[in-house]
Amino acid sequence: MAGYLVARVDVRDAVRFRAYQDLARVVVEQFHGSFLASSTQVLALEGGPPPQRLVIVGMASVAQCRDFYDAPGYQAAIRARQGIATLDILAVEGLDGAAPSGVADPNSATKRTDMPAYVVAEVEVTDPAKYETYKQLAPPAIAKYGGRYLARGGEVVALEGTWQPKRLVVLEFPSLAEAKEFYDSPEYRKARDARAGAATMRLLAVEGL
Repeated sequence: MAGYLVARVDVRDAVRFRAYQDLARVVVEQFHGSFLASSTQVLALEGGPPPQRLVIVGMASVAQCRDFYDAPGYQAAIRARQGIATLDILAVEGLDGAAPSGVADPNSATKRTDMPAYVVAEVEVTDPAKYETYKQLAPPAIAKYGGRYLARGGEVVALEGTWQPKRLVVLEFPSLAEAKEFYDSPEYRKARDARAGAATMRLLAVEGL
């Protein structure tokens, strides 16, 4: 099963941060990873303010995410960003067979015209029985607006920082407009109403590469 690196990033020195990005990119390539999103344009759909930047990288597995993080090259990249950025990094288990469609180089001069978008949902379930209704209503609403699950309820490993969600969901949509349309839709509003009192969620949307 695929794995995903999901990182919340707070940069204090953008110029010096570029050295870290260059180093990290080389290691991602060495591990055959794919940048899916790397943007400062993060939209908070629900649950509080967004991070300064959100990065999503596709890997072959959670084990590969761990190996990437522990690799000497990435440890050198971490040292290069000491004092200039704070990162919360998770390794998230993907669904079997749910490969992302958005794969690109974040520094490519050629901009895609069919950029997908990603929704990252941090979930804490407080009433599992009541939450089952939401779980039945949400998938049809997601599918209606072109979305699909990349990760849902699998293993989540905190590699760095204080971010330790109990459950993480990653969705892919054809575009950011369709992700917004999904969230505001009558179908998903019904699902949201069903989970009131059953779970708390923080939903972030970001345009892909």
